[in-house]
Amino acid sequence: MLARSAECLYWIGRYLERTEHLCQLLGVQIGALIDRPVRELTFGWHRIYKHLQETPPSAGQEDEFTFSEDETLADAFTLTDDLTFEAGNKYSIWSCFAQSRENARQVRHCISEDMWSSLNLSYLRVRNATLADIWQDEPELFYVDLVRDVNTFFGMASVSMYRDEGWDFLQLGKTIEHLQLRVNLLAIQSQDSIPLPSDGSRDFEWTSLLNAYRANGAYQQNYGIDINGEDALDMLVSNADLPNSLMYAITRTDERIRALDLAPDAKSGESALRISGRLKSLVDHEWPDSDDRTRMLLLISNLADRLHGQIAEAWFNYRNENAARQF
Repeated sequence: MLARSAECLYWIGRYLERTEHLCQLLGVQIGALIDRPVRELTFGWHRIYKHLQETPPSAGQEDEFTFSEDETLADAFTLTDDLTFEAGNKYSIWSCFAQSRENARQVRHCISEDMWSSLNLSYLRVRNATLADIWQDEPELFYVDLVRDVNTFFGMASVSMYRDEGWDFLQLGKTIEHLQLRVNLLAIQSQDSIPLPSDGSRDFEWTSLLNAYRANGAYQQNYGIDINGEDALDMLVSNADLPNSLMYAITRTDERIRALDLAPDAKSGESALRISGRLKSLVDHEWPDSDDRTRMLLLISNLADRLHGQIAEAWFNYRNENAARQF
């Protein structure tokens, strides 16, 4: 497969996984506007922006922001708009769909007509909408629909895409993005580098995260109805049966890399295999006995970043040192 085609498919997977991830977080955050106190809403917005390593539009140069009781809805509108429709925000849902579609346009010969139609309809849905349009009724349903759109695309891919390397690169991009975003989110939460509710309560912190991971049912099945942060963190990291856990993403990533043909840059390809193996070993054998969970999550995050870099060098960038980089 041509390196450019492989890279486009890889980034389609990444952008759409990023879209689903952000839609899940925004759905939970917007749903909390109805009845949660301001301090918890502030916490939720900080968590989203911090793990994306982005500065909220209201923060100026200080990378911090606060709500007052009177400004809660106005600020929420601004932040939601920035994360959904702002073309200048590389993490916005609009940007992710636009980049996915552009990459898909360049590899129409590698994807099915059903995949292209599904993605194009999703792109048009976002392009033709504004936050004012969706804010009047139940805005969280807009994000539910977008998650369904992303799942439809991958469903179409699973039933119509030829199982060659293109399929592997699409799935690899999806799992790498999943791993990087989720470990950053857990590391930020574990660090306490974002303001906790003033009363010291962490119920919302973990309940909202489990909701975003669609893991409340799994948690209750394993631990009962009372939320314990350590148990929640352990499940979201190491439970290989949970589709949104880090271990699940690491395992799928390792499988996809091993399914690929020998990398054109063999040295970088071998490095990618070693890093993916190191990630599995880290969660399997070192995580359970770790006394410093934050340090461990930061190590996983660093390895995940390195893994992406080695994949890019092994299969995409070897052809041209000046190749355009995506984000």
